[in-house]
Amino acid sequence: MAASIALMPNSDRSSATSGRGAQVMLRAMTGVTLGVMEARAIWPKILDHKWFLSERLGRDVGLRVAAIDYLENIESHLLDRAA
Repeated sequence: MAASIALMPNSDRSSATSGRGAQVMLRAMTGVTLGVMEARAIWPKILDHKWFLSERLGRDVGLRVAAIDYLENIESHLLDRAA
């Protein structure tokens, strides 16, 4: 699934912000099930986090790494509740 996410054109990535799309993609990438509204709310934050991490490290970290890092280090309360 991650490979297909990485190969999607930018116009298709916006479908993830539909809520259900973000929920499905986050579940596939991280194994965490969030509500539709939660997933929709954090999706753009994960994309920003990916940019930040990539700039900081000087390389592309990938969407899966950024999503896991974001959930583990920034929104860890979501993981506590989802467990």
